[in-house]
Amino acid sequence: MSAVTTAVSETGLLLSTIARSLVSPIGGVVSYIRAYDDGTPVAGETNAGLVQIASAGHGPHPEHAPALLGVGAGVDEQAATDDALLRALALYVAALWDSPSMRWASADELGDEGLAVEELARLSPIETRDRIRWVEGFALDDGRPIWLPAVLSHIALPVAVEAENFWPQSVAGLAVANDLGAAVLEGLLECVARDALALARTRNAPIPMLSNDRGVAVFEATTEVGVPCAIAQGPASFEVGLAAAPTLEEARVAAAHDLVRRRTRRACGAYPEEAPPDPDFEPSTGSSMSAPGADAPIDLSKPAIVGRLRHAGLAGYAVDLTTDELRSVALAAVRVIVPGLSPIQPIPGWTDHARLARVAT
Repeated sequence: MSAVTTAVSETGLLLSTIARSLVSPIGGVVSYIRAYDDGTPVAGETNAGLVQIASAGHGPHPEHAPALLGVGAGVDEQAATDDALLRALALYVAALWDSPSMRWASADELGDEGLAVEELARLSPIETRDRIRWVEGFALDDGRPIWLPAVLSHIALPVAVEAENFWPQSVAGLAVANDLGAAVLEGLLECVARDALALARTRNAPIPMLSNDRGVAVFEATTEVGVPCAIAQGPASFEVGLAAAPTLEEARVAAAHDLVRRRTRRACGAYPEEAPPDPDFEPSTGSSMSAPGADAPIDLSKPAIVGRLRHAGLAGYAVDLTTDELRSVALAAVRVIVPGLSPIQPIPGWTDHARLARVAT
């Protein structure tokens, strides 16, 4: 969560003094934070022992959710601990669904008030006439209210009707930050990074290598959205990390951290499990290593990022998941959804958005 880490460093001890009041073995949103070290040397600027795990128990609906573990990685113990706490909080709020606030309807019934389900990637068929549950969100371009399928927003939400099986459990676009705007940006960056991996896999063409350190190669994977993206590849084909950031150098470092984070989540069996990358895809470089250097940060203000999405033919939406607990410590949580960006690795039955094939050619 690069945007969050920046905000924390600028405000000093924000997470260590205020948000950490949410950590307690008795009655805390997060019950513990501890170091994780499996003895495996890890990538880039992250060293063994600088990976932290935060537990949010089984969330507000323990009968439906497995253990919720937030895995954090960073340049030092403080950064890794903050990252783990924020990610555990994100899982907690995503698992906090409220049935009475949901709306039963079909896309046909909602019309322009709801997201067009035909624009979504999917695991199984969903028709505009299918009645499913919806939650209220907002459009990123003008803030107008819009209804979004509840399964896009929440995890550990029991499927109520067959049509809701179209979407797998995923943490794509989940983010917690110091305010709603920062959380939206963080969620957007993750969506862009996931899409960059999907495009690189689909194209399966050489991409520029940025660094190769201790068995972890990092490649540039910036897409037509124009936000710097990087993919980190570990010794095994299933070990990848991905990140999008204001600069390519920040994306490079963040992707190496993400590789460590994903490796740890996989080792812990953390929920929800992510589909592994295509084993036949391994980033390769057709050029010599080219370090990003001191590249100038791109403009990631709201007008700028919305403009980048619009230029790529995309529109973004978000659901405010902020709870009273987070609000009390000046944090905000969101789930960001960008229908045209590919959010997960392919799994059996997965039909991706038509944009992926179009842009990949």
